[in-house]
Amino acid sequence: MSHYNPADDPAVINGIQEAYGFKIGDQVEYTNPHGLTFGPHVVVGFVQNPNPEFLPDNTVYINSDSPWYPVKPSSLRKIKGCEATHG
Repeated sequence: MSHYNPADDPAVINGIQEAYGFKIGDQVEYTNPHGLTFGPHVVVGFVQNPNPEFLPDNTVYINSDSPWYPVKPSSLRKIKGCEATHG
């Protein structure tokens, strides 16, 4: 019998993405608490917390200088029509 892991469940992952308003691969700009904006960045993941009663404020991982530190969804803005063309 296998153990259920919500972090591996596509329905949970999709629900988390919908709740935050972003999906993996979205191009975004990040604005820090001092009002400085950086980017473009790419959404690379989300905090996977199986307890729906506690979701931390910082929940979205982006490919920044600190990729291990998630940021607040409210500090991100989707970049419309921006395609990644890194060579």
